Amino acid sequence: NGENITASSRRSKSGYRGVTRHQKGWRATIRAGGKWRLIGTYTTAEEASAAYLAAKAELHSFWANR
Repeated sequence: NGENITASSRRSKSGYRGVTRHQKGWRATIRAGGKWRLIGTYTTAEEASAAYLAAKAELHSFWANR
């Protein structure tokens, strides 16, 4: 649902779902199997968002394009 993504991004300082500021970079995290998983830390929010989307496609294939 696009409304949920927009609302989530509006509250986020990064502007991307699953991406937060971390020290001098951006951290991508995702929740899967009831646990938070660190995807990695990246130089830009855009790189972290791309990593989040790739992990989402892998871990949540049904929801990847929604």
